[in-house]
Amino acid sequence: PPPAPLNASLSPPPPAPPPLPPAPPSPPPQPPEPPQAPPPPRSVPIAPADTHLCNHCQPGTYTSRQDELGCLPCALGHYASGTRNIACQSCSPGTFSNKLGKALCTPCAKGTYNKEYTSVACTLCPGNVTTRGLGAAACTVPVEVKPDIVDYAVRIDFVVNFIGNLSLAEFDAGSIAGVAASSDLVLTNFVRQDTAQVFNISIADVAVNEMHFTDVEDNVGRRVLISVNVTTFVKAHVEPDATQEEIETALGVAELNADTGVKLLSDDPDSFFESTTSTLQVSATTNEPPKQTTLQPEPPASTEMFWEALPFPWELGLGVLGGVVLTFVCTKQLRRLYRRRKLYRQMYAPRSAGGGKSMFEMRALNQAALTKLSKFKSNRSKSALDKMWERRV
Repeated sequence: PPPAPLNASLSPPPPAPPPLPPAPPSPPPQPPEPPQAPPPPRSVPIAPADTHLCNHCQPGTYTSRQDELGCLPCALGHYASGTRNIACQSCSPGTFSNKLGKALCTPCAKGTYNKEYTSVACTLCPGNVTTRGLGAAACTVPVEVKPDIVDYAVRIDFVVNFIGNLSLAEFDAGSIAGVAASSDLVLTNFVRQDTAQVFNISIADVAVNEMHFTDVEDNVGRRVLISVNVTTFVKAHVEPDATQEEIETALGVAELNADTGVKLLSDDPDSFFESTTSTLQVSATTNEPPKQTTLQPEPPASTEMFWEALPFPWELGLGVLGGVVLTFVCTKQLRRLYRRRKLYRQMYAPRSAGGGKSMFEMRALNQAALTKLSKFKSNRSKSALDKMWERRV
């Protein structure tokens, strides 16, 4: 057959493909992952400690081995504050732990200190120093020594009774407060510290005079009763050269401070002795209102001399007195000279010696003159002792 025409074998070109859709935008960057919580004290799980089948050691207890049936309490002088403890830590200076299984160490009370680790009790400060507050490792605050004589102050005397929950045989204030001392010394320290804090005075101005421990029976049972007699001085700050008005003002301020503390003592003894009652687990009561006395020195003895009280100047009085004495002495001497001159004239008579000179010659003496002369010579020859005896006769 004949070949097909060339135009007949050609077909039209296919249409162009549609354009591709635009590419989607890239996703935003992911935020960084939050940091993971730190692992518990045990970073390695203890099978099956992290399951509901086992319990964690509670504060105050620990265990150092796996698969234990129970936890051990911390020893004396140690503590464990968290859970899952594998060991207990030592109490630092200024704190103590006198019981097993303590979650925290107890700070030393004010007026006591402890400078050792793993301590089970604190020590009372010496009498001349104290501490600034709780948890002291040393006694660094000096205590002002109370003088024997208090010039200007308000003296307060009161009796407070403390009632405990234990009997007298069971009550040990040192063991309860964690202080290595007897009950009377521990209670004395707490009472003085609380009283000084309320009245805002030095502990040296508070004195515990008497303390009695007895047992009382009530509806609760047999309990210890501690009666404490206290004397405190709220001093007034008076300068040595202060005037009477300044002294009265200072005493007024001291009386105001004393009234505030006395009111709190009468209304709420437990708040007054807050540290004592909370630490020793006792309650406070007062039977009689406190007695207040304002002290001030006696006025000094008058140094005014007797002549300063005269109605005229003392110089004038001294001059008159000197004139009287001088007149008496001079009169006595003049009388003596007069008698001597008179006797001399009776015995001697003047006569001319020539050349304008004169001399005396003895007169012819009569009986009276001779008697006087004899008496004069006799008296002159006598000693002072003979004259004294003659005057006595």
